[in-house]
Parts: sequence; C-alpha cells; structure tokens
Amino acid sequence: MQRWIGLTLGLTACGGSKTIDPRLTKAPEAMVTSHSEGDEVGEGNTVTFSGWVSDADNEIEELTTTWWAGEDLVCDEATPAEDGFTSCAIDIPSGSTLEVRLDVVDTRTLGGSDKVTVTIIASAPPEVTIIEPDSNAVFYEG
Repeated sequence: MQRWIGLTLGLTACGGSKTIDPRLTKAPEAMVTSHSEGDEVGEGNTVTFSGWVSDADNEIEELTTTWWAGEDLVCDEATPAEDGFTSCAIDIPSGSTLEVRLDVVDTRTLGGSDKVTVTIIASAPPEVTIIEPDSNAVFYEG
C-alpha cells in the first residue's frame, strides 16, 4: 500500500506548472574580449570594443547589453548576436585612462558585467619638414 501512495504523490508533483526557484537561477556573464587592462588607445579616435555574453538559463535573445565609457552610456540597450557577440564604437576622450564596461541583463533582471581600463595616448599633430626645394632656389613659370 505504501508503494502505491508514493508513486501517486510522485506523479502528482511532476504534473504541476513550471516554476523556477529564484535561488537556483544563474546571473548572465559578460566578458570584454577586444581589449585587456592597460591597453593603449589614441585620444580622439573611435575604437570598437567587443565582448561576449552568455546565460545558463536564458536564451541569447532574452539578454540585453549596454556599454559604458566612464559614467556615460555610449551604446544603448541591444540584443547580442546569436553567438553572444556584442560590440560598441566609442569615441576616446582626452584624459589618462578610460574605464569601459559591458553590462548584460536577463529577463529576470539578473545582471553581470565586465570592465577594462584602457590607457589614453595623447594625439599630437603631425610635424612636417619641407626639404625640397631649397629655400634660396629661383623658379620660373612655363
């Protein structure tokens, strides 16, 4: 008699609606892949940063990414590519360093992020030296 009751309870428990215990869900993960800590970027240039996101319990199309440069949102919310790839073109300001952060959020508003701090190299105007023709030379038209 006890075996039959245990089997009935087991089948009843399996036939209910699907619920997910929030303590068992995993937050999505993000990784900036294009640059490493301390990489150099030129002031005034536009540099494309790229990264990869994933989530153990959500589909890629259920994720949303944003990119930040310092405190500024530089690439609005976007869905990553099917393989989790995401990128953002960032105008490099003046300064000594810039923190670039990739954030990812899933449908349960769980989030993950990764960041790198890059070193900004000041841009200098090019120097030009005219070596030809000689400044004392005389030229005639025609």
